Amino acid sequence: MPPFPVPPLALGMTFAQDYEHTYRRGTALLWTSRTTSPAFILALAREPARMRAAGYVHFIVGDRGMTAVWWPENCKLDDAEIAALQADVDALVAAEAAAVIEAAAAREVALAKLAAGTRAKAARLLPTLAELVSKGAWQLGRSLPEATELVAFSPLPDSSAWRVCELVSRAEATRARAETRLRQLAPEAWLKLAADPDVRAAALEGCRLLSALDQDRASKRNDLGWGQDDTGVGHLLAEREELTEREAAHALRLLHHHRRQLPAVIRSRAFDAAIQPGVLSL
Repeated sequence: MPPFPVPPLALGMTFAQDYEHTYRRGTALLWTSRTTSPAFILALAREPARMRAAGYVHFIVGDRGMTAVWWPENCKLDDAEIAALQADVDALVAAEAAAVIEAAAAREVALAKLAAGTRAKAARLLPTLAELVSKGAWQLGRSLPEATELVAFSPLPDSSAWRVCELVSRAEATRARAETRLRQLAPEAWLKLAADPDVRAAALEGCRLLSALDQDRASKRNDLGWGQDDTGVGHLLAEREELTEREAAHALRLLHHHRRQLPAVIRSRAFDAAIQPGVLSL
């Protein structure tokens, strides 16, 4: 007769003697639980040998999958050993619960610190975002309406602080990509044409004109203002006080693609000198 008529440990589960297990030495009527408690899993992980000695195992039962099982005949512990194991399991559960509470509190502190940092950063970046809305809208693209709303908030809601930071970061990345493209090798034929100061001035005027037309930053249509592939570089060039020869060469290449949108006088100043082999075919 097993030393305990029912499962001896309090593990937060309800056991029923409802599974007849067939094994090499015959059959055994085992106790199973329809649920598996965190205490059971923790005890098996931290005290596997003692849990097995108490008759507790975890294995597949029929179509129920992994199941918590108490095997009476395998329980080798006496009352004192069971009591000691119960005390240790209770301590493990309490320590685990305390660790969870401590981790949650640490997360709350970290999140509060992150939120405070984000609020402070957003406060510093709001003037930058306002400047982008008024003078660098091309860097915001389709986010311009959202940025305009955020700039108008007073005070800025905490929930919007991270968005201010993200919009400024994305705008700066957009500008950086355009600057990178401008640093690429300029087309040689256009570079020769850009040596003329009047051509450079005309190229700058053309860039500013197309940028003024490009209110949607090529997000809705490509027959007015810049195209989707060149809108960033075009707007960046339009911001220059004057163009270097390298910048003008890039501008001329872009403007030639959109030349039908340019007034005749700008088109003439920019491209009349290019009526030579190897230029207009680029």
